[in-house]
Amino acid sequence: YDWFEIKVVPASNVLFEEDYAVDAVENTNSWSTDGEPVNTRQTLTNAETDIYGYDEIYETTNQDHSNGSALKTSVTASKDAKRSTTKNFEFIGEGFDLISACGKNTGILAVSVKDSDGKLVKGYLIDTYYADTSLVNSAGLACQVPVVKFSGDHDTYTVETTALYLSSAAALGKSVVKTTSNGKLSGTTAVPANGADVAEVLASVGLEELAGADLELVWFDDNSVLNGGTGAKGNVKTARDGSTTTSLDCYIDGFRIYYPMSSTEVDYIESEQNATYHNVITCLNENHIGTDTTSLDGVAYVETTPSETLSFANYQQFGPQNEFYLKANATDALVLKVQLPSPDSEVHLGLRAVQGTADVKIGATDFVINGPTEMYYDVTDCVTVDDTGIATITIQNSGATVLAVNNIKLTGEATMTTVTSEDMETAYELMMAPAERADLVNGVVTPAVEDTETDSGSDNTDTDTGSMSFIEQLIAMIMEIISSLFNFLPIGEVM
Repeated sequence: YDWFEIKVVPASNVLFEEDYAVDAVENTNSWSTDGEPVNTRQTLTNAETDIYGYDEIYETTNQDHSNGSALKTSVTASKDAKRSTTKNFEFIGEGFDLISACGKNTGILAVSVKDSDGKLVKGYLIDTYYADTSLVNSAGLACQVPVVKFSGDHDTYTVETTALYLSSAAALGKSVVKTTSNGKLSGTTAVPANGADVAEVLASVGLEELAGADLELVWFDDNSVLNGGTGAKGNVKTARDGSTTTSLDCYIDGFRIYYPMSSTEVDYIESEQNATYHNVITCLNENHIGTDTTSLDGVAYVETTPSETLSFANYQQFGPQNEFYLKANATDALVLKVQLPSPDSEVHLGLRAVQGTADVKIGATDFVINGPTEMYYDVTDCVTVDDTGIATITIQNSGATVLAVNNIKLTGEATMTTVTSEDMETAYELMMAPAERADLVNGVVTPAVEDTETDSGSDNTDTDTGSMSFIEQLIAMIMEIISSLFNFLPIGEVM
């Protein structure tokens, strides 16, 4: 026998579906599959040129779970059913996103992150309750929402996820710092949570260990029980058909892993080497709006109209924690600037349509995104690059539905840089320019260019075949082929 060593090199980000999660304790599973998994295979056309983080099988106009299914469990107010069994997911990398679903009848996820030594390095309590019905599907769910974004050193991590039913926030009242003064505003807020009150609540559902972690509370609606509100519990008694059910559902829809190999690994294919991911919210500051204003009112979507001007200083109190939601038919755009180290550097955007399909305008180029699965799109040809290699990126929602922007992926050691007033002028011109429809092939966005070139030696006019007979068209095609052959023959050579 001849033996060969085959080395499999992953992309710098990999999406795992929910079925990779396993039971923490065998034969105790309380999770089941919601929906029907789609039996499809990953599409791949060219391993060297394909966009890693994009796959056309995820292009769909529905608003359901990723690949058609998710893990689901139900928790109730009953003493023995306030928590589910735990699902574990192990990965090697430098970070992950936990993808879930939110709605009026969804509960709380408790997430523990442990390193290779078994040390608890991070904990999350996420209330997935979300009352905004304008962004949900027919089942009342906003699907494929990244509810956790964790980053750390390159290591082997174990992620433990448990569903909880918390009927009261009273015990958390002294520990939670309210970050908004308007009780009507909804949004995601992550704040440190420590103290005996939190430990008492977690101990009541058998999660004492989580209380000792670097713990964050995350919620998607100001009426969350984690923010002192009634949350889903206040709605379940009058939910759906007016029944008195007290059951809340929780979902695990998948995990996106970052840097399965070290971020500095040289074995990545060339297009993935030195790739960096920049969350759009952390990149933005007050001078990143196309009209050179500090207000986000013309670009950002939040559940209700704020009583104060929406700005970068308060957006994370009112908007998503890990994504930036661009409002439909936006009158403004996000503006970012990148230093590209070489002409081969690429700019990719992590985008998804919150509702079915979305139109996005990058610079003066417009293209359509299908489906709620976040994928990466190569928009390098759509950005404006000056003589020094600095690229200006404008991102505008030109369609009638909400568009979510997550990460900016840069290759070749590209770095984010400061936006100047001159950049804002350029961005404003692009933002106001008529949109040019682009072609989207395998994740690469290419502005459509009208073909005005003609063959050398021709009379610079295209043959009009519209009014020719079939025989005349055939003769014209043969003549063009003969002309092309002679044009490509070296001088002095004959056939």
